[in-house]
Amino acid sequence: MTIEIKRAGRRALLAACLAGALTGGAAQLALAADYHEAPILADLVKAGKLPAVSERLPEHPRVITPVEQPGEYGGTWRSGMVGGSDRNWLFRMAGYEPLIAWDRDWTGTLVPNLAEEYSGNADATEFTFKLRKGLKWSDGQPFTSDDIGFFVTDLATNKDLFPSPPDWLVVGDKVGTFEKVDDLTFKIKFSQPYGLFPQRLASVYGVQIDMMAKHYCSQFMPAYNKDKLDGLIAAAGVKSWSELFIKRCGLDTEANERWQNPDRPVMEPWVIKQPYSNGATIVTLERNPYYHKVDTAGNQLPYIDKLQVSVNADDQTLVLKAVNGEIDYQDRHINKNSNRAVFLDSAKTGDYRLVDEKNADMNTAIIALNLNSKDPVKHEVFNNKDFRIGLSYAIDRKAIIDSVYLGQGEPWQGGPRKESPYYNETLYSVYCLASVSTRPTPRRTRRASASGPTASASPSPCWSSRRSATSSTRHSWSASTGRRSASTPRCRPWTARCSTTARTTTTRTPPSSRGRAAWPTRCSSRPSTSRSGTNRCSPSPGATGTPRAASRARSRRPRSRSRWTSTASSRASPTPTSRRR
Repeated sequence: MTIEIKRAGRRALLAACLAGALTGGAAQLALAADYHEAPILADLVKAGKLPAVSERLPEHPRVITPVEQPGEYGGTWRSGMVGGSDRNWLFRMAGYEPLIAWDRDWTGTLVPNLAEEYSGNADATEFTFKLRKGLKWSDGQPFTSDDIGFFVTDLATNKDLFPSPPDWLVVGDKVGTFEKVDDLTFKIKFSQPYGLFPQRLASVYGVQIDMMAKHYCSQFMPAYNKDKLDGLIAAAGVKSWSELFIKRCGLDTEANERWQNPDRPVMEPWVIKQPYSNGATIVTLERNPYYHKVDTAGNQLPYIDKLQVSVNADDQTLVLKAVNGEIDYQDRHINKNSNRAVFLDSAKTGDYRLVDEKNADMNTAIIALNLNSKDPVKHEVFNNKDFRIGLSYAIDRKAIIDSVYLGQGEPWQGGPRKESPYYNETLYSVYCLASVSTRPTPRRTRRASASGPTASASPSPCWSSRRSATSSTRHSWSASTGRRSASTPRCRPWTARCSTTARTTTTRTPPSSRGRAAWPTRCSSRPSTSRSGTNRCSPSPGATGTPRAASRARSRRPRSRSRWTSTASSRASPTPTSRRR
């Protein structure tokens, strides 16, 4: 769930920006002329403070196809973070510019980005990359093979900076080596086959290889600036050159330092201006005039001039800002089903709408047992497959979905999602849907079954249940047979075995003035020794009317959930079970 603003101009602007500069698109042949730029950059060109757009772009820019239509220049994208270590929201917005990237539709296809071409040898031990001619850092300096070699040769193997080298650059316990061919072409070689290296470069960690501008970051290393380094260390108030380097260049892709130095050159669409430092309440980024992408109309990206990110104390503060219309586009921290009702109620006044997203996670929560437990008892139990199967059946997934996630979701194992090409129905449903016949019959019920009718034991979902038991057809049972219709099973598997003659039911007759027949007050579906497992789903023979317990269940329905139902109008509101308290 994402908050998206609806105010005039902003919605089209944001949609086009997200469709283009952030997510990428299919590359097409770029036109050599008629490039366009943002008005604020055009003003700088007229003032002689910036080269023309054709000089700032590479010879062959990456061309992005907008999802809907080309956007309009200008505006500020307002969003929010929580706390002082929420740098990954900045990473998601403005930090992904690898040599080669995943395609926008996530089909598994790699597309050129900073690198215009790449190839590998037959045994995947050597990869050759050719950069786009004319790429420039945000300060206007050329981006060349030397910048890649600086990271691979000088940084990745330096124990002061990397006690352990980046794992995406390692195969067979050895770091890949760099070989420069020319200013645009270089090779990365490995001691063993590494067929997944291109995919690792396209990952969020692979961007590390092109984050360090040699002309800027080398000044913080003894090998390049030994004479002046002590003065830089003292001025920064740090103890060593390695601390200084990290402070100024943000070595790690997910480090706060990456967003704390406005002087650090980048290849990203926006450049940090107000840093994400201690005590910051607002973080701002402004457009990179040398960004290497254009849309199909020749407009240099990005469309948006500025990012303004508030730093908030907690999630609820961010929710309030969204409700008040202070957020333009956001999903992080606020895309919870518990917030949906609040957002829907305030959508009109806040002038925004909700957008459903496809979740990349296969599941929300999974129980993983330690099969290598040193406790001999736990080790034996956890390694018993039947125990794990039973545990899976025992989890009332639907009840959790109804009570925790407000009915949004479905029971799921650790299998791929339906959107995945690897989706398999068995993987997601195995040991989740159970038949009633798989559960042992309580002793008292078995005795009762010989002398009276029992409820249908047809297969039923392992979660068929709390929500179903309170739906509009809950009381559609036959007064003549005293049983619920087979077409509307509403009890969990163990309650489906509740025999109408398993034990004597106590009935109560209301005052004659009400003109009602008797109805049951209790029907046990468990052995008589269990006092808390009363069942109010199956009335006794001959009873008519509405069971009193069901009325109480409806009256105890949480007010907020009822409000969510009236707002969304998409499904019935979940209610708590009518079990005796």
